[in-house]
Amino acid sequence: MTLMATASVDDVYTGRLVLAALASVALVAAAVEGPLATVLSWAPLRWVGTRSYSVYLWHVGLIELTELGVVGVLVATAALSELSYRLVENPVRHRRVLPRRAVPALAGTTAALLAFATIGPRPATLTGLEQAAAAIEAASVQPITAAADAPDPGPEPAADPAACGDCRPSPIEGAAPFSVSAVSTSTDDPVRVAILGDSTGAILGSALAAWGEVTGELVIEDLTVGGCSPLHFSGSGWYRTRIRPDDAGAKEREGCMPTIADVGTGVDLVFVVETGTPMLDHLRPDGVWVDLTDAAMAEILARHFATLRSDAESRGLGLVVATAAAMPDATLESMRDRPPVDAFNDALEASGLVRYDLTTPLESGAYHRFDGVHLHVDTVLPYDGAGRNEGHRYVAEVAGPALVAYAREFTR
Repeated sequence: MTLMATASVDDVYTGRLVLAALASVALVAAAVEGPLATVLSWAPLRWVGTRSYSVYLWHVGLIELTELGVVGVLVATAALSELSYRLVENPVRHRRVLPRRAVPALAGTTAALLAFATIGPRPATLTGLEQAAAAIEAASVQPITAAADAPDPGPEPAADPAACGDCRPSPIEGAAPFSVSAVSTSTDDPVRVAILGDSTGAILGSALAAWGEVTGELVIEDLTVGGCSPLHFSGSGWYRTRIRPDDAGAKEREGCMPTIADVGTGVDLVFVVETGTPMLDHLRPDGVWVDLTDAAMAEILARHFATLRSDAESRGLGLVVATAAAMPDATLESMRDRPPVDAFNDALEASGLVRYDLTTPLESGAYHRFDGVHLHVDTVLPYDGAGRNEGHRYVAEVAGPALVAYAREFTR
């Protein structure tokens, strides 16, 4: 358990599973006799061991389908496991006919527990929308309350830093400062943004969608795919990447993600957010593995940025591309190098595309990345601890209002 709990994402399938299996074999062998056998013979441990399959079957459903909390899930799992062990599992194992009372007893117990989970006390947790609302309130952004028949006051004036007490510099290159308290005047006129990117974009997009649903400001079209990049479009020839120098993590990525051609009608702005491209090694056309500091890869990157730009212009779409951020030294060693990240950002600047500065807030530590890469959003990844729901906070304080302000200015 320790081996798996402390494994990073790239370790799990490249050694940790094998080590965990070998450790389990050693544990079983040591439990045959000796001090460990004495400890494992303790009655409560033997009870868990004999009912472990029932525990395995029940606990996931109770976690996913109820809101009993940790203690409630433990108690309910123990009770249901004991019942199913005595009334179903043990009789079947010994080839005995199930007692007539087995099915109604299990059904009744399950129904009672589910009813308790529905009407009983709930733990103090927040849904994704509740978390977004809390983040919005903390950022001094109020949800829309205007009546549906309110008159249209016309175009919103651009934010004036001298006249706006809460205006902040926009992370979008060339954009005017934005106000975190400004909201649209009609719930019928949200900004529509399509997100292209990898898991970083997916998580940020989830927080943006929740923020937009609470405020009425924004509608998100999520075109993200974990581990993929909109730069690796079909037919590009740039298709194979890896995490580790030994090529253990190499993946085929060409055409694995939607492109600007897949963006739906009615979208105002395309927002590209991805971290994988600058952090991975790439296979050059001549078969040599390199990172983005390589001159040939820099040329390929420039061509692909140009393709993104021309595709967006041909459809009249606004396009904003987020800059990359390096990973802290404590995370994946082979992915933390600064030079490839700088090469990505330099190529983006040279492309003439509008840049969104995601580097500064992430590298400054102002918004904690729970795994060194991603801002945490509860509705996407069920992690807890340091940096919980930093994605909701960042979107409410910066990304949401900045994107809305820029998109409204672009569509005028």
